[in-house]
Amino acid sequence: MTKLSEIASKPRSSLGKKLVLWILLSSSLITGFFTAISFYNDYKIEKELLNSTLEQIKRSSKESLSKSVWDHDEAQIAVQVKGLLNITDITKVEIYDDVDELMTSETKQNASRSNIETHKFDLFMLDQGTEEKIGRLEISMTLDNIYKRLFDKALYFFLTQGIKTLLISFIMLLIFNLFVFRHVIKMSSFLDTVDATSIKDNYQRLELDIKESEENELLTLKDKINDLMACVVKNNQATHKELQMQTGAAINSARLASLGEMAGGLAHEINNPLAVISNAANLAVRMVPNDMPEYEKKKLKSYHDKIEKNAWRISNIIKGLKRFARETGGDEFLEESITKIVEGSMELCDGRAKYLGLKIKFALKGGMDFKIECIPTEVSQVIVDLLNNSLYAVQSVEDKWIRIEARCENNQATISVIDSGHGIDNEEQEKLFNPFFTTKPIGEGMGLGLSISDGIAKRHGGSLVLNTDSENTRFDFTLPIKQSMAGKFSQSA
Repeated sequence: MTKLSEIASKPRSSLGKKLVLWILLSSSLITGFFTAISFYNDYKIEKELLNSTLEQIKRSSKESLSKSVWDHDEAQIAVQVKGLLNITDITKVEIYDDVDELMTSETKQNASRSNIETHKFDLFMLDQGTEEKIGRLEISMTLDNIYKRLFDKALYFFLTQGIKTLLISFIMLLIFNLFVFRHVIKMSSFLDTVDATSIKDNYQRLELDIKESEENELLTLKDKINDLMACVVKNNQATHKELQMQTGAAINSARLASLGEMAGGLAHEINNPLAVISNAANLAVRMVPNDMPEYEKKKLKSYHDKIEKNAWRISNIIKGLKRFARETGGDEFLEESITKIVEGSMELCDGRAKYLGLKIKFALKGGMDFKIECIPTEVSQVIVDLLNNSLYAVQSVEDKWIRIEARCENNQATISVIDSGHGIDNEEQEKLFNPFFTTKPIGEGMGLGLSISDGIAKRHGGSLVLNTDSENTRFDFTLPIKQSMAGKFSQSA
């Protein structure tokens, strides 16, 4: 799984800086666009005002100026020209006669010589009902004043808009920091400290300084992060448990392999003497003299039967030990009698039970034997492990007893191992099936039995549970009478 901290620690730039940059950029673009439109409109207005001034000159000054030119009244012409020069934006006034000779020319002092527009007006005089051209008026006007006014306005506008944009950006940054950024930074810092491969169930949950009643997107994100962390912890625990079970299974397999080799050697070494003992006992019976008293014959026959029975029992124990210790990974499911499986498992524990002074009892609920489809050696392994735990639990109890019950209900077989032990504490119950958990002293248990047995039960499509409703310590091993194809497939996988 990818580390959460790797995701969180990728190079990233400040969201605040990005936000301010984009606010400034977008505000500048929007301001520039609308300012350009506004200045274009202002320019049109200024031009209209300029044209309006010219129209006013044409209406008001043209007639009086024409009369002065007609009368050659130079003083009046000078006054009128001076009046025109007093108008803003007019830089020069020239008057020509009817043959285009310059009559007068006046220029405004310190007037701009750039961006000049010249406008010409013909001067007419009414003579006997007919208009006669008597000259021409030329007015030069500069656009510099318009441009300067627009520039000053633009400078003022951009300064005020720039200050306003910076203030708005700063305020927005504060607002975003208050409601968003500080929480995002906290979540990022939280993820920076997380290593998904080593996080444990006592990790610190992510908390934000937001009231739960607000129900905003950040709270949803926080909850999802915590849910993700919980899933990671759960997966880590499952992976760790699986690893421990695999380790335990490997250790157990190695132990059983050694036990199998030893059992094979024992079988070879013990079977030959057993055969000699059995043959010698049979020969001794056949060599009994005919004149031996009847009660001595019966006594000798009783001894012979005990020898035969115990020789057979020793042989069965060795065979069971070899079956128990062999590797079962390639075994197939077989139909086997529940009684045969249970009694075979009991034989492996009978010697220890006798040492403790008790006899393991077995009862079939319903009285009828039944068969189950299983891997017999694995089912036997579970029963033997439960019996060994029970034998350990009752060794310090005054009233020692262990019993096994088997029943078949709803196509499910349940094998229950019950003992008179002191029971299991609630705190220990939660850890029973964890690999390497044991309540036994060091050297007396590895804590692998129940975890491996639980795995066997699950591979059979069943379960192994501690029955907490029972007055005594009771484990119920449940498995289906018939294995489904899915169950077989999962076993072979």
